[in-house]
Amino acid sequence: MALLNKCARCGDKLTQPARGRKRFYCSSRCRRAAWRERQAHVWADPRMTAPLLDEEIEEALMAALGPQLGQPGDPDEAMVKALVDAHVLVASCERCATYGRRELRWRFAAVASGLAALLRLHFRYEDKEP
Repeated sequence: MALLNKCARCGDKLTQPARGRKRFYCSSRCRRAAWRERQAHVWADPRMTAPLLDEEIEEALMAALGPQLGQPGDPDEAMVKALVDAHVLVASCERCATYGRRELRWRFAAVASGLAALLRLHFRYEDKEP
């Protein structure tokens, strides 16, 4: 197999051991660089690389694909759904802060409290008479 005779990152010649695990990289430098490239790809924000759509095209796409994506057709309903989803996210983060792995709990607690504070700041739920 050709892949086993060349480094998966740089393509240099690779010598395989007689026994044991097959090598994919020629050196630890290539292995670490490949890992960093994979991580950069995983954490890349697709919105930053995607071309911006014309507003009319985006509206047509959302009208056509909105129901399939779980988005209501009415913009007001979509906003209410997004607000409910944000509250669900706060509750989920609070649950992770309570029951999650010890080393990650504080991060989830910070996200939950920050998001809850933003929701309180921007969406004050007061009974207002019309």
